[in-house]
Amino acid sequence: MDHEGLLKDLTDKTVDTIFADFMARCAKLEELADAGEGFLRGFYRELEICRRAPLCKTSSVVDEVINSNYTDKLKEYVEAGFNNHENVVKNISKLNSYKLRLEDYLIKAKAVLDELESLKHNAIDIIKHAIDEHSSDCVFDFLEDNITQQSQSVREDAQESLLLDGSMSRSTLMTIIYGMLKLEFSMQEKIIRSLNLKTSSSLFESYCLFWELRPNIDDNVMHQAWKYVSG
Repeated sequence: MDHEGLLKDLTDKTVDTIFADFMARCAKLEELADAGEGFLRGFYRELEICRRAPLCKTSSVVDEVINSNYTDKLKEYVEAGFNNHENVVKNISKLNSYKLRLEDYLIKAKAVLDELESLKHNAIDIIKHAIDEHSSDCVFDFLEDNITQQSQSVREDAQESLLLDGSMSRSTLMTIIYGMLKLEFSMQEKIIRSLNLKTSSSLFESYCLFWELRPNIDDNVMHQAWKYVSG
């Protein structure tokens, strides 16, 4: 094998290793996102309990039940404005716990996202170094046009880029995937930062739906990426 072939083979193997590491971190980020969704729904559930309407004191049925079962426990509940103090304390504690878990999710997810960005840059630098070895202006133009861009146009051109074999197609995938995950994290961060006790139920439902759907993630691109790993 000539020098050019050896260099290409070494570059491909190195980028393959980086790509496998990149996808492993993508899987880790997905696990974190699943946990984050659970924390978001938990916060929503506890908030709805906190905002639950008290007993209807104007109802004759409710009034009859209270009068016929006016125990010390029920008396304490009525005098507290139809709120159980112990349950309120537990509820607030759970709300704080879920909010802290969501904040922790942001820290962990951002750390993984930074690792993905670093791996992406490493792969591109390795390919550029190999290109410099051969002064391949044509391939360099491809990198400039299809790898370093992080915009919607890159995603639209992904199908054409993925037709190329070797390390460049993997670098293209890493750039596209990183861009999608970065947008998704930005959406999740905005959701978490906006949470408060006044957030409406309808808005919470929308937040949970967006988190579950992950609108910024193109499943076709992810499936293509995992084929490279399994292949």
